[in-house]
Amino acid sequence: MVVTLSRRGYIKRTPLATYESQRRGGKGIRGAQSDDEDAIEHLFVSSTHDFLLFFTDRGRVFASRVFELAPDQSRNSRGTPVQNLGFNMEPREEVHAVVAVSSYLEDTYLVLATKNGQVKRMHLPLLRNMNRSGLRCFNLKGDDALIGAVLADDDADVILVSKEGMSIRFKSSEVGARQRAAGGMKGMNIQNKDLIVS
Repeated sequence: MVVTLSRRGYIKRTPLATYESQRRGGKGIRGAQSDDEDAIEHLFVSSTHDFLLFFTDRGRVFASRVFELAPDQSRNSRGTPVQNLGFNMEPREEVHAVVAVSSYLEDTYLVLATKNGQVKRMHLPLLRNMNRSGLRCFNLKGDDALIGAVLADDDADVILVSKEGMSIRFKSSEVGARQRAAGGMKGMNIQNKDLIVS
């Protein structure tokens, strides 16, 4: 399945066979109906039995299986709002990252980052007790918000990029592994009015 999630939180799945192979230089095929204000932010290929982990700006994570997404979405449709998946999300809580995993027992780590430059590394099996109410995965302070989450092994590099164009690169193993409900550690010093965007 090809899973897409738009900036405004519309998600859909379409069979991979919908996207036929083309020669180089072709005009491509429309994969979603979108506009300038609701561009596709996340696109990935996964099995129907994979778990999708939805990380919100409030430091919480929700999970759904790919086959639980509405199956009758056409290639040009907008999709359904993430809130309609039955998650117990708060008003104005937004999904900022999606990660697909085949099992919660994979021996790998999640690296999470916030807009104020905090980072956290957490063992993926800590999320195995997931339910529809979600789990707190990052203890945020003040007005901080979670902006991203990725899978990363010990030898993977992490790059943080700020709105003003500053960036930093370091090994994920330099971030100490923490428990699920813990906070993070400083990943990058940011100047006034700057913030991490990716």
